[in-house]
Amino acid sequence: MKNTRRFAEALGSWMHFEACCFRAGLFSESSFKAAIGSVASSLHGDHKAARVHADYPLPAIQRVPVVGEKSGGGRKKNVDFALIYDDKRMPVSEPQVLIEAKWAGSSHCTVSNLMADFVRLSLMKRAHPDAVCLFVLAGHVTNINAVLLRRPFKGERRDTLPVDGSISSKKFKFLHRDAEHQKAFSGLISAFHSSNLNVPIGFSATSSGIYPPSPAKFKAIAWEVLGVEETNLSRAEWPVPKKDKSKKAPVEEDIL
Repeated sequence: MKNTRRFAEALGSWMHFEACCFRAGLFSESSFKAAIGSVASSLHGDHKAARVHADYPLPAIQRVPVVGEKSGGGRKKNVDFALIYDDKRMPVSEPQVLIEAKWAGSSHCTVSNLMADFVRLSLMKRAHPDAVCLFVLAGHVTNINAVLLRRPFKGERRDTLPVDGSISSKKFKFLHRDAEHQKAFSGLISAFHSSNLNVPIGFSATSSGIYPPSPAKFKAIAWEVLGVEETNLSRAEWPVPKKDKSKKAPVEEDIL
């Protein structure tokens, strides 16, 4: 069973079970992520002692300090889940599985934050080519449908992520000449650039498809980032978007 299908079916089934037990009122981003942790713990890595860690500060997604600049403390960026060996006694292993997740009904599930998760997965996939990099989305069917009707799932052929599970893989590219792309993505891209992190021009991904496919109140879907373009976006082509003077310019800490 593919990892995308495993997560979509496990989470979709878990939500249906909980709803049948009249516990749907307990659904939240935290309970959803607890369920993801349970599924992730069933996976096996190459390292026998690898375990699932929540909110893991993987080096590949941290701010790159400018030469000669003191590295400040600041809040570290975390990947939601990492299957990795890290018991603080021996050298850390290569990550086996890396997962970002969003609850469709959460205020955090915006176009910008969702796409930022895919960018982070791309950066992690580039740094760790053998790792399985997954994005998981779940929630009430109304919220799921609303998310899938906007960027990056709605658009032209070459700038959308797959939703149909029958597609083996599909490439997504950031298009700097596209006004809609500039409007939707320039803020998050400039936020990564402000942290001296290069953003790839695109990546390829595959999808599990929505589960369950039949009518249900709660559904889940997962994607895997399979490959990442070597070329990075030009900072000149993705300037910081103009905002009201009362609003501060975006920084990477603003992207959840």
